[in-house]
Amino acid sequence: MRFALLGACATLFSLAASGQSAPPPAGPPAAEAGAGLPSYMVVEGQYPREEQGRQALTVVCPGNHVVLGAGYTALVRRPAKAGQRRGALREGGLSSVRSVPDMGGRAWRVEAVSREALAMKTNWRLVVRVVCMAPIR
Repeated sequence: MRFALLGACATLFSLAASGQSAPPPAGPPAAEAGAGLPSYMVVEGQYPREEQGRQALTVVCPGNHVVLGAGYTALVRRPAKAGQRRGALREGGLSSVRSVPDMGGRAWRVEAVSREALAMKTNWRLVVRVVCMAPIR
């Protein structure tokens, strides 16, 4: 599973894929939750492997941060050119997308199918970016 935290913080976070949702990692007590994290960050998650068909991914905000919104894209494996072992990953289109926040406001879930990957009979990978913000006190 590949995941990264973008922005000022380089801490790893909990990520769920393949239709499974995972709770955020165990952390400090509630009074200290989110200590040391920036007030605003973008968290990126990628589906753990390239495959055809439907993919689902849930990205969880770290600490006590809440989700404000999300964006998503497909990385589609292009056919290999002469002399290449594998084709390059390029951004492709999505169809049949369901994109919703969880009811607790801590995560965002995207389910999609890449029409382009299906037409080319190639593998693809779902990428989701979530905007997370610390609660205003």
